[in-house]
Amino acid sequence: MRIGPMEIIIVLVIVIAIFGIGKLPDIGRSLGEGLRSFKKATQEVDSEVKSIKSSIDGKPAEKKAEPGNEPCPPPPPVSNDDE
Repeated sequence: MRIGPMEIIIVLVIVIAIFGIGKLPDIGRSLGEGLRSFKKATQEVDSEVKSIKSSIDGKPAEKKAEPGNEPCPPPPPVSNDDE
């Protein structure tokens, strides 16, 4: 089952009706941070599994430098003029 463009539009209209247009950037930022931390956690688990597997096999673990692994700067402060 696929999500079509009509379903996406309906969901966006409902989200705008509930939260308002002013809160959409905050929601997007929160979702982005959540996805970023989830991706980081999965990469850490993968590296741990590879490390354990290599220690069982008796080989040293490979340290691979991945681009984009450096810490991200904190987001700029958000003004709450709507309140």
